Amino acid sequence: EGSSVHPDRAVQFLGASSDNQQLLTNGVSSLMRAFYTAPVVMPNGQMQSLQQLGAVKFNMRVDSIASIGGKPTLTFSNNPLLAQTFDAVIVATTTRSMEVIGLTLPPSQGPEIVSQEVKVGIRNLHLMDSSKLFIRTRTKFWKDAAKNIPQNIQTDELPRGVYALDYPQTEHGIVLVSYVWGDDSSKLLPLSAGARLDLFRKSIARASPAFAQQLQPMNGVGDIIKIDWEDEPGYYGAFKLDYPGQEPTMQAAYFQFLTVHDASADCGVYLAGDSVSWSGGWTEGALQTGINAACAAATRIGASVRPASPLIQNPNLYSY
Repeated sequence: EGSSVHPDRAVQFLGASSDNQQLLTNGVSSLMRAFYTAPVVMPNGQMQSLQQLGAVKFNMRVDSIASIGGKPTLTFSNNPLLAQTFDAVIVATTTRSMEVIGLTLPPSQGPEIVSQEVKVGIRNLHLMDSSKLFIRTRTKFWKDAAKNIPQNIQTDELPRGVYALDYPQTEHGIVLVSYVWGDDSSKLLPLSAGARLDLFRKSIARASPAFAQQLQPMNGVGDIIKIDWEDEPGYYGAFKLDYPGQEPTMQAAYFQFLTVHDASADCGVYLAGDSVSWSGGWTEGALQTGINAACAAATRIGASVRPASPLIQNPNLYSY
């Protein structure tokens, strides 16, 4: 997402799946900025951040990954002449993005980056479509007790889920007018943001006329934001939601990082992100697989990890 705050990611929750959730009032991008700017103790004892080291390259869209000379090499779509070789690479995109950059294709040179079982996972693990529509309102109208307006509406009509969001740092209201998944998302793709708001307002009026009446964007169309995750470059979908029977495929994708133990299979590329986790769609899955891959990458470049690191996980603990 670069250094900007994505309007959808700004309202995601960090919590233990469905309980103990916490609202990141400055957006989940604030978590990424903290990783980028927070100084940590370096091996030489100095305090430095990734920002100070110049360790992050923004707006470099990866076009392909290959293993050349025993090391992963990236090429970039915005500068195809620039190819860069690294000792280790962690791929933390969605599985659809992994497929777009060619991880499932036979290599034009060098060995296979991932096994055939992992390729099946990248191709077939189910990524859910999802759409959201937000508006900013002049006030937090639902907090007026005299009006008796709900803060949340659930309906089987097109909006599905409606959420009034109370960000403490502003007097304005943020309303997630519609949150839908799967086929419900596909139904909305042809509709503009304004057309969706008009349609949703009609449905919401049947449940709460007072709520629908307040659904007026503060500054007109500029305060309407729609997100169709299947149409977002670099994402191509919202979150992983396994189909029944995909457990063996999920197992292969999740444990791919353990190739670091096998010199004959290790190419220095490790998969991470909630799309290859057992907790698709949740921050926990992204963090866990990120730590897995980081331990693999550290081992690959000769660092030491703790004896009880994720690298001791047993991929054969369950047989599906």
